[in-house]
Amino acid sequence: MNNSKIKNVSKNILFAVFSNVLGLFLSFIVRRIFILQLGSEYVGLNSLFINVLGVLSFAELGIGVAVTASLYAPISQDNFSLIRAYLEFYRKFMNFVALFVEIMGIIVGLFIPFLIHNQSSFSAFQLWLYFVLFTTSSAVSYLLTYKRILLTADQADYISSSNNLVFKIVIAIFQIFFLTCWRSYVLYLITQICFILLSNIVINRKINLMYGHIFHSNEKQTLGEEERRGLKKDIVGMISAKVGGIILTSSDNIMISMFLGLGILGRYANYAMLISGASLVLNQIFSSLTPSIGNYRFVSKHVDSIDELTVFERILKINYLLVIIASIALSLYVSIFVKIWLSSKFILPNIVAILIIVNFAVNQFRQVVIVFMSAYGLFWQQRFKSILEALINIVLSIFLLAFTNLGILSVLMGTIVTNVGFNLTWEFLIVKRHAIKNIDVKNYFVQYVLILCFIIGVVIMNLKICWIIMAGFTTLFSFYTLSIIFILELFIIIVFVSVFSKDVFHYMKSKVSNFFNNSTYN
Repeated sequence: MNNSKIKNVSKNILFAVFSNVLGLFLSFIVRRIFILQLGSEYVGLNSLFINVLGVLSFAELGIGVAVTASLYAPISQDNFSLIRAYLEFYRKFMNFVALFVEIMGIIVGLFIPFLIHNQSSFSAFQLWLYFVLFTTSSAVSYLLTYKRILLTADQADYISSSNNLVFKIVIAIFQIFFLTCWRSYVLYLITQICFILLSNIVINRKINLMYGHIFHSNEKQTLGEEERRGLKKDIVGMISAKVGGIILTSSDNIMISMFLGLGILGRYANYAMLISGASLVLNQIFSSLTPSIGNYRFVSKHVDSIDELTVFERILKINYLLVIIASIALSLYVSIFVKIWLSSKFILPNIVAILIIVNFAVNQFRQVVIVFMSAYGLFWQQRFKSILEALINIVLSIFLLAFTNLGILSVLMGTIVTNVGFNLTWEFLIVKRHAIKNIDVKNYFVQYVLILCFIIGVVIMNLKICWIIMAGFTTLFSFYTLSIIFILELFIIIVFVSVFSKDVFHYMKSKVSNFFNNSTYN
């Protein structure tokens, strides 16, 4: 297999971040044209579709993560027959998922009108047709894509990221063309279907060429009883974990649509797009480390608990630092960005923006623990957690929507309380009990609370500063002023880290230096 694992980690991070940043930039352009040509109601409808589809996609349930974890050992041992057996299992499963999503899309599309508050300008047939096309674009994404997990497990995910980037650009170009010339949501959706399928065909051929030594045999392979037992246990745990997680992430927009309408959902969706973009970039950085952590845990002959703790704490501190910087940037730029990108009428009140950014920070704090749970294959241990988190979130949000006048704040508060009060403790205890057993519990929680309070204070202050500056000056001058404030705050944080967390500062400095010194790849 690949003998340049360390180099590939840098490649994975570089390509993943670059691909997602450029993809996010393209999404902003497409979204602006989408709103100008079709209107904010279509934006709300599209956001509703995304979240309904998120619930339907529970069929996949992140099984790929479980299969990927199972591939670490056979890849390191060049056990090609076992690799083929896992891939064949995953192929059949993904084909079933594609069929399931398409059939459910046809059925659920009939009920979409009931998920929209008051009357919309869309007929029942339009809603059904749009949703069926939308789910088809998801269904085809599961076809011919099963071999991608081989790239992930072999720490060569940068190849998949490159493929995704090329087709993101192509899809954006065609969608802009169809929106501008014909203002057609149907052609917008058909473009996604065609090029997602083409993307999978291209990457599938690439993987066949790279790993021909694995696929050259026509001999049918099946998983042994031991492998099936282990995989079944991981899948059951993953199903339980993912069902609740999907409901948690998808229910917010559905509830906003049902209780508040597509107009409000459309405005919120613009902020959600910014937040999801920032989350995607940060998550790619840490998820790129998952195969390395998994290989160290399952392949290395000698696993040192002290080294494990050191790695965990170092990654945790880096995550805290990046989340603080991202939260500061969002609090300073989100309002002015929406004003420049769309217009002032799409800017949400400060209190809503505060909760959106705090919710982002709280969710991102969980990512390091989630990465370690995935790398260590701790799927069975979280089988009840996500179901409970989904129930807590939905009950809290609906209660606040029904018995208060908080509106969209009700949904955000329900999610924040669920993440802080429930997810934080449960996920940490899973890692503490089954992975990094010598973590200092008190230090972990004290650190978390202090940093969260700091972020809340900075976000409130920055949004007020932003509001004052935007109200008194031109957009261009406001942008320059906010940029100066961001640089000053960033400088203060870097100085603080270099003084009080020297190990993290020097580690990041050395990694950045090594990354650029080794930026020329063979």
